[in-house]
Amino acid sequence: MEERNLNSNIILYEAKTEADIRRFRAELRAYHARDIFPGEEDREELAYFLGEEYRGQIEALRKRERDPLHFLFLRRDEEEIGFAMPVIYDSEDGKCFLLEFCVYPPFRGGGTGRACAEALLAWAKGRGMRYAELNCGGDPRRSRFWGRLGFRPNGADEWGEPLILLPPEEDIPLTAERLTEPDGRLFRLEDRFRQAVGEEPLTEAEKERLSAAIRAGQIVFFLARWGAQAVGLCSVSASFSTFACGEVGSFEDFYLEPCFRGKGSARLLANAARDWCRERGIASLTVTCAPCDEGMYRALGFDTPLGQTLAHLTAVHFWKHLHTINHHRWLVCRYCFRLGLYWQGLTHDLSKYSPREFWVGVRYFQGDHSPNDAERKAQGYSSSWMHHKGRNRHHFEYWTDYLRDGSGIGGVEMPKKYVAEMFCDRLAASKVYRGKDFQPGDPYAFFLKGKGRRLLIHPATEALLEAILLKLRDEGEDVAFDYIRREVLGKQ
Repeated sequence: MEERNLNSNIILYEAKTEADIRRFRAELRAYHARDIFPGEEDREELAYFLGEEYRGQIEALRKRERDPLHFLFLRRDEEEIGFAMPVIYDSEDGKCFLLEFCVYPPFRGGGTGRACAEALLAWAKGRGMRYAELNCGGDPRRSRFWGRLGFRPNGADEWGEPLILLPPEEDIPLTAERLTEPDGRLFRLEDRFRQAVGEEPLTEAEKERLSAAIRAGQIVFFLARWGAQAVGLCSVSASFSTFACGEVGSFEDFYLEPCFRGKGSARLLANAARDWCRERGIASLTVTCAPCDEGMYRALGFDTPLGQTLAHLTAVHFWKHLHTINHHRWLVCRYCFRLGLYWQGLTHDLSKYSPREFWVGVRYFQGDHSPNDAERKAQGYSSSWMHHKGRNRHHFEYWTDYLRDGSGIGGVEMPKKYVAEMFCDRLAASKVYRGKDFQPGDPYAFFLKGKGRRLLIHPATEALLEAILLKLRDEGEDVAFDYIRREVLGKQ
């Protein structure tokens, strides 16, 4: 079945026969190997996309009755020049999610990509598409390409990969609802909120605790909906106040997907929370915010000052934070000594004992992840991290400078001895925070969460770090340390 785009000579042809489907799969495999995972360091990820598990998942999407995946070839003048893999979700108000889009290398340039993308969007619109979304993988060129077609940044998916969205041409009204039962919409938005403030996504155990708190009435969530899609949330936690001799509320977890900010969704959620408090007889609703957000909250009606929020941090946090950094430094020192990096081991992370970093660590102590994340959430940035990264050469953020080609600030290749220390640092941090649950693959799993988003790391540094982490995951500590000592540092 062929369909011609009226605005160009691009034809979309859907693969239906077994021969066409086999040919489509072959082109998809070639695309993954050539364009997405071309390097030696990408072999493991490529193996997944070339394997049976991925093929089975794609086949299940293609064969399902509702919202099926389409295999589309792109043709021009009877010549095949690319392909696309869209899904149109009737169940989500006509969302078109584009899994893959490829113009074959000989045909790239001269506006061919744009013509193919416009033809694809016209095809989808003719099948009920109201808006579109895709994962741009953090690639600036890909973001610019789709941005010229009207796509806008819209947060990240559950793996932390950036998403972009093409809004609908018609207005879809925003509505607010109280969430009565925790579900995937809540966890998706909560994870995006946590990613936006630099925190890790919810673990399964945290999801269970949050679900239990919602069912027990300890916290109430409100969702902003754009048609069937949840695009924002806020929460209210109630507690008894002797001053009011009744309940008071705390307004928290306020997040809106970027494409839906400035459209009245913030006020919609705040009003829903206030209306619920009023109906329940809650005396006041307060919010604790960073100074940079004060103007926004005042505009939303939080305009009555109630003194200044202060917190008492028990001595337990002091000793726990001190123990955490002592334990971490002891592990790194031991690992550096294994590599013959004695001075680096002895001086590792000494800035953490400085007042600028230490007291922030006590104040925002978490126990299972960095206190810098909590400070970033509260303040919008981490003063401790800014102090730390400028004084410790085992962080790739230290190695940045204005690039010689004039393109701006970028990553400088790290000396290998500091890459080795960075590995020791990541291994130690995983052991400290994961405790008895630590697995050799944990440092690599953490690395993958940021892959493609580390804009300031030099490609050679990133590739070397990944290679070492894979050695650790697949062959264990002894092999990894031997590899660093012999192959990376050139020691016997």
